[in-house]
Amino acid sequence: MAEHLVQAFAFDIHIRQTAPDPLRAKGVEIDAKEVGQGQTYNDGSTQVSAFLVDHGTVKPAFGYRVDSADHSVVISGDTKFCQNLADFARGADCLIHAAWSPCLEELRAAFETFDCVCLRCGTGLRDSETEAGCRLSL
Repeated sequence: MAEHLVQAFAFDIHIRQTAPDPLRAKGVEIDAKEVGQGQTYNDGSTQVSAFLVDHGTVKPAFGYRVDSADHSVVISGDTKFCQNLADFARGADCLIHAAWSPCLEELRAAFETFDCVCLRCGTGLRDSETEAGCRLSL
């Protein structure tokens, strides 16, 4: 796939490497690495872990957790309910999760009705339920 990206961007790469302000060739190299579930990067202060998510027929599909210092972020695309995502999101400071619905109005209504969605069970939570502790009780 990476070779095809180089082909697709060949014109752009060529333009960026020519005068008047050429970029170094190293700056446009694609250094692709196959990943599986587990740690994909660690420089001693920041760790990135990939984890499998359920994206239907698209396999493999991954989410990522980034841990650095005292903070963590989990990033995932749209998935069916996925226990693995919930497990990797447990204790994270922030979850960035793409959501899609065949009916945009249903999706809007869900965001207006609920403060958040419980990662454990997938149900929407209102303030009173949130205060009961389910919101972050992963």
